[in-house]
Amino acid sequence: MTTEINETQFTEHGIAELARLLAAGEVSSADLVEVLIARIDAVQPQLNAMTVMRLDEARRAAVEADRLLADARATGATPPPLCGVPITVKDCFNLVGTTNSLGIERINHAPATEDAVLVSRLRKAGAIVLGKTNIPQLMLLHCCDNPLFGRTLHPVDSARGPGGSSGGEAAIVAAGASSCGLASDLGGSIRQPAHACGLVGFKPTSGRTSGVGGNRGLAGMDAIRIDAGPIARTVDDADVAMRAMLPLDAAQCAPDESYKPWTDYRAVAIENLSIATAETDHWFHPAPTCRRAVDEAGMALVAAGTNVTKVELTDMKHAMRVYFGLVGADGFRSVRRMLRGSRVDWQVRRQVWFAGMPQPLRWVAAAALRLFGQPSLSRLLSLVGPKSADLYWQLNCEAKQYRKKFWQDLDAQAGRPIDAVVLPPHALPALRHGTALDLLAAASYCYLGNLLGAPAGVVPWTTIRNDEQHYPHRNRFDLVMHLARRTMENSAGLPIGVQVLARPWRDDVALAVMAALERAAPA
Repeated sequence: MTTEINETQFTEHGIAELARLLAAGEVSSADLVEVLIARIDAVQPQLNAMTVMRLDEARRAAVEADRLLADARATGATPPPLCGVPITVKDCFNLVGTTNSLGIERINHAPATEDAVLVSRLRKAGAIVLGKTNIPQLMLLHCCDNPLFGRTLHPVDSARGPGGSSGGEAAIVAAGASSCGLASDLGGSIRQPAHACGLVGFKPTSGRTSGVGGNRGLAGMDAIRIDAGPIARTVDDADVAMRAMLPLDAAQCAPDESYKPWTDYRAVAIENLSIATAETDHWFHPAPTCRRAVDEAGMALVAAGTNVTKVELTDMKHAMRVYFGLVGADGFRSVRRMLRGSRVDWQVRRQVWFAGMPQPLRWVAAAALRLFGQPSLSRLLSLVGPKSADLYWQLNCEAKQYRKKFWQDLDAQAGRPIDAVVLPPHALPALRHGTALDLLAAASYCYLGNLLGAPAGVVPWTTIRNDEQHYPHRNRFDLVMHLARRTMENSAGLPIGVQVLARPWRDDVALAVMAALERAAPA
């Protein structure tokens, strides 16, 4: 016999707990879906997080899920692991009957005739898709705004965005209107919104999850992978979602996936791990709360019996040169083709112009910016721009070398092999609207995980205190530093997360450290 659950109870449960309650018959999927629909109706007018809603389809799917669950209980069979659990999906993934536009009018016309690989696997696992969620145009900024669907607001502070590019997912999950979201990550697009909204976000090892059936900007740029993963409420939820997204064996892999068995993070003995902590990458200094969060997380891991060593992240200038060089190697020509004939977001228009600037003009512009007291923008401008095939290949070689050297350097500093490193997810909390492009460099902590191809996750840790609403920097004329200071103004109470990076294919280690931090996080 099922019991009704109210809206408040639902917001306290993620997919792992909901799947358990549904399988036990303690709640019905039909009730859950109605609670979610009511919650969406309540928050969507304010947040504008949803781009497509499939509410009638979700109701029908819930009725079928309840029938399957009842049959399973009667026969002793095992239902699909997410049977009847409502979720949402980032707008970039194909979902039958809906468009996949990237916020671009010109390509918002042809409904998908089949699901993306990961959407299909989640639905086969029993998940019910309530709809799709908003993104920034082309998914290239840590904001959530586009001319087609408009702007998504942060669930706590309407003057800020929920992050990006999976900002709609973070906003709707944080608002209690979805139990989990399917998202993707090229430069922190899962982790930065999770950090900004006080959620768990997980980017698996590059190559673990398929992008087949997903739309993207920078088509053909495969030197750095776009990795799909969940935005969720708990580490356990992230693990459950990942299990549903992955192929059961090598024979079921999509063409862009590499198969390795998924290992249970609960089997990892935390006390046997060696962890590094880094409060800053010395590329973009983090806000005081972000430093405090990493320091406290390190002390919590020591209390849990883990070997912890404070380290310095070296050669970040080289890492950022390689990352931006690879991502922008075509001068955003592919982006220009996609945008042709459509309205363009003003930040994206600036981004495309900067990325395509000829090299001689770029040198002149960078020198002029330095001359007029804008070293941060000058540094960023010098990193991007079109590359020759020869230089692009050289950058690919440098990326491979950096991935090896990064872990060797940590091992040398610690005097033993390092299993994972704890660092800020981003230098700042949730960004104010319209600042994401100028604050691109503040996301260096995100980009690192993508460049390394490493499993990387974020767990909520703390909130900003009244005495931490500042950004210490002496150059008051630098626009980027000015925006960093503005970001910290009136920021008390905003969530701050910590990020965990583990070695490639040790997703279980990343999740185990995240779970330990989740248990130790201050109330």
